Amino acid sequence: MSAKNYEQNQNQAVRSNKFEEPHDQRNDLIDSGVGFIVSFGFFMTVFAVFVLFEIIRNLT
Repeated sequence: MSAKNYEQNQNQAVRSNKFEEPHDQRNDLIDSGVGFIVSFGFFMTVFAVFVLFEIIRNLT
């Protein structure tokens, strides 16, 4: 292995998954935060709908 090849290998990004694209470098913390917010928003919407149904049911 020449010094040039060794230097190129050292400069490449280290990836844990060999199928991962080099441009896919999103932070796992950001991904988990987005997943939490989306799931929380979904369940909060379901809760709000059922609370609204309960209010309408009590008014009639």
